[in-house]
Amino acid sequence: GVSSVIGPLIGGLLSGTPDILGVAGWRWVFLINIPVGVIALAVVLAFLHLPANHRRVRIDWWGATFVIMSVAPLLLVAEQGREWGWGSVESLSCYLIGAIGIVAFILAERRMGDDALIPMKLFKSQTFSMATIMGVFVGFAMFGGMMTIPLYLQLVMGATPTESGLLMLPMIIGMMAASMISGQIMARTGNYQWFPRLGTAFLVVAYFYLTFLTYDKPVWYIMIGMFLLGAGLGQLMQTLTVASQNSVDARDMGVATSSSTFFRTMGGTAGTAILFSVLFSRIPETIKEAFSNPTYLKPLESALKDPAVLADPANQPILKVLLGAVKDPGSAAAAMNGDTSFLIGADSRLSDPFLVGFSNASISVYWICLVVSIIAFALSWFLNTPPLRQRSGIEEMAARAEAEAGIEL
Repeated sequence: GVSSVIGPLIGGLLSGTPDILGVAGWRWVFLINIPVGVIALAVVLAFLHLPANHRRVRIDWWGATFVIMSVAPLLLVAEQGREWGWGSVESLSCYLIGAIGIVAFILAERRMGDDALIPMKLFKSQTFSMATIMGVFVGFAMFGGMMTIPLYLQLVMGATPTESGLLMLPMIIGMMAASMISGQIMARTGNYQWFPRLGTAFLVVAYFYLTFLTYDKPVWYIMIGMFLLGAGLGQLMQTLTVASQNSVDARDMGVATSSSTFFRTMGGTAGTAILFSVLFSRIPETIKEAFSNPTYLKPLESALKDPAVLADPANQPILKVLLGAVKDPGSAAAAMNGDTSFLIGADSRLSDPFLVGFSNASISVYWICLVVSIIAFALSWFLNTPPLRQRSGIEEMAARAEAEAGIEL
């Protein structure tokens, strides 16, 4: 969870650096995974020594195929549906292929039994099923905030990629603090039923708070929202996983953990695609409203008559966009979906309508995240939290193997 939030911070630092070891800084967003992967592999080889447990298994090739067939088209339509049209032939084809893939995946998993990628027997546990559903909603709310807030910091508040990454520190601090505190309480008391409820409550408060965000709010205002968001996520990331692990048999702890991560990631990926689609669908409306608002229209008209403004080189990019908007009103909104560098250094009277429009469109995203968080909060009251295991899964499996060996003798 912490690494997910640190991602925008490191990404901002890398993309804000022109050159690193002779390679463009933004390319290191991908290249950094190579040394990180090598270090992770070295740590696993050096320290992760697990007892051998040889048994014959079947590889779930069909399950792997159908999960791709079900997920990929739905993510594709979530990303492209705004351009294609939600009822277009392309979108309907994705719906159909995804639905067929889901049905085929379930049938394949039932056939594979214990060797399935995601054994269907896990969903017989009310705790596992509820933790999985909550994970989807939490992932949606988590990535929705993490992806849109850095964009807001850069476009509306004028932060560079590096600065926007550093401004995400309150979320990181909130997540780390909540994660460590909840982890200590959980370890000492064995009780964790309240953390999903408190965590989702923090998400509700955070997104409700962010719905009052306006383009002229100071940076500390949004930083408070980020801290609340991080504090909520810090109480949810590990507790939902722990609930899933404690609700299944020892031999299924691994698949329960990976399934929990998979569904949370799918929720986050779908959330990112859907929320960005909503954001850029709303921008044309909100920018049009901002340009027709006398509060911003009159200063804009005044600036366009000011010779000093017209002669300032810093205003030339935004003046070109405004000139295009006179010929094509939709081009002003389209400019916010591309290279927004024309806003940098521009006279505030010229840029305010764009910033107001983007800010108001962002509020729509926070309202959606608020509704999702409220649903997650309601579901948290139906999440049963089994007692923490007194022995590790490896110890339980070893004890079971010894018992089975004794019976055979």
